Amino acid sequence: MTEALDFSSMERDGRLLAIRKLKRSLYRIQAGAVLVFSLLLLFVGNGFGTSPIFIGVETFLYFLLIMGLLVAIEGFVFRWLEIKLARSRTGRFFMLRKAQRKAVLISLVSTLVLLVFLVPGAAGAVEGQIGSEGTVAPTVSFHNKDVLGLASVTEVTVVASEDVEVYIVTAEVWGEYGLNNEQLQANKLNIEHEIGAEDGSVVIPIGDMERTELYLAVMEGSSGASADFDIAAELSPLFKTAVPILAFLYAAAHFAYAAWLVPKRIKFARPV
Repeated sequence: MTEALDFSSMERDGRLLAIRKLKRSLYRIQAGAVLVFSLLLLFVGNGFGTSPIFIGVETFLYFLLIMGLLVAIEGFVFRWLEIKLARSRTGRFFMLRKAQRKAVLISLVSTLVLLVFLVPGAAGAVEGQIGSEGTVAPTVSFHNKDVLGLASVTEVTVVASEDVEVYIVTAEVWGEYGLNNEQLQANKLNIEHEIGAEDGSVVIPIGDMERTELYLAVMEGSSGASADFDIAAELSPLFKTAVPILAFLYAAAHFAYAAWLVPKRIKFARPV
């Protein structure tokens, strides 16, 4: 005799295949959208440059993190539906255990990222990669942003023991005019540029602009002079606010999902 067809199992398998097909289709659409918008953010939003090389990841990374969180939440739903439609009780248990371990791992990694950004001095270590100090005699070059746009120069402090003029100009101006006092003064980016023997220093704020190579020049009349400088940089606001918040949301979402799976895993671990 032939065995009776198990229509319940067939229906369950059909629904499982439909869910997996929907998941693959949805992920492909989202991957395509992420690729298109990522390219737009990099190339259209002034996030990419070749002279000098610049790949601004700030807005791009923020977008990826948001999309990653949405995809993770979708994954919670699809994974649970797959578990519910699994044929055997044992299969459901092992799927639950795997999903739970993965959620716990991502939660721990996200927590570690959060702690790194909350540790005092972590931001300063990144800012120190672009900031610098030393003696300029009579010029020194620097970039106002790092290659990835993670940190930007906020101000330049120049200290001198004699009367000098301080100019910050672009590499193009410096390449064309060199130590030409009149042209440097005419094309300088800073407003305050004189240091007197009484005050001895000047603080020059650096405004927001595209990644540019800048030159700091110190002049005494028509000749070059020397002074001490300190270039201060600041980490992008994205990494001080958005990344810690998103790291917390990643950790909280995956931890909550892992905790939600605990009673279900216990249920399927018990013998029928």
